[in-house]
Amino acid sequence: MKFLKKLLGSLFGYLEKHKSFDVIGAEENISRFILESSKYRKSDHTVKSRAFLPNKNGETSVYRISNLTEVAVWGIGDEYVSKNHPDKKPILGRGDLLASTIFKLGLALYPEKTVHELHANIVDWPSEKDEKMDLAIELAREINCKLILKN
Repeated sequence: MKFLKKLLGSLFGYLEKHKSFDVIGAEENISRFILESSKYRKSDHTVKSRAFLPNKNGETSVYRISNLTEVAVWGIGDEYVSKNHPDKKPILGRGDLLASTIFKLGLALYPEKTVHELHANIVDWPSEKDEKMDLAIELAREINCKLILKN
């Protein structure tokens, strides 16, 4: 019985510490904030594939934006993306897509709430560079709308 109590205590402690066990639905709107002009095409305002490539940890930072106003979405970008960037780069725009686009490519979305309650990471990227690029190309190609430039 002591073992079971200890195990349950550990489990509940873990769950309390990692309160991100909510599920991201396929119909949720996801936004990738753009801080570099090299990550979008100025000619037609489309997001380039490199905007979706994972960082060195194998994750691509995104935000869940369903049911938010435009003002609230841009506020998240300014407050939690721009200010947390090492160079404090301003938000230039964002690319919005459905979570289902990410899922159908075999990638996953993991809620990661230490930054913000609506923050998530695109994970399960393949290890091969060419395979990562292929998936990033598909994400950029399947994006639901063109780049939304910040006014």
